[in-house]
Amino acid sequence: SSALMAQNYTPLLDPISNTWHYTANWIPVRVAQSPAANCDYGQCIFGSSIYYTDGDTLINGITYKIINHENPLMTSGPCRYGYMREDTLLKKIYFVDHDLAPEMLAYDFSLNQGDQISLQFMFPGFFPDGTYTVDTVQIINTISGQKRMLELLPQSNPFSTPLQWIEGVG
Repeated sequence: SSALMAQNYTPLLDPISNTWHYTANWIPVRVAQSPAANCDYGQCIFGSSIYYTDGDTLINGITYKIINHENPLMTSGPCRYGYMREDTLLKKIYFVDHDLAPEMLAYDFSLNQGDQISLQFMFPGFFPDGTYTVDTVQIINTISGQKRMLELLPQSNPFSTPLQWIEGVG
């Protein structure tokens, strides 16, 4: 006989309301600047930013959460940042930018130690674009309970500080 222990997946997106407060940190996907957009894409403004869901919408027959962005340092007010959906069965989160570019994988919580994933970042610098390997997977304690944390290392610099993804947090 054998014993099997597993943790239930903790979704990132709440079905009703989501709000994320960031300090000089953004959703890790590359988006293009649209001249008509009321957003500050591509500008790294230090301070605080708020991303929040603002209802649902259908894109190509798939339901997405509408993601808005506000930066207290910008006077333009909230902007439509993009759209996000979560496949809780596959444990993956997808993002579509405000220009409805092709869907991009933002997070993959189905990864296990040794798995690889290709990542591009909106603001290059701290973490390089490229292939990442899942170095460790562990359970950590958070305010909302135990969560699975993945630590990813870039293949270009495997001795750097790991990128950390936490289920239910991002």
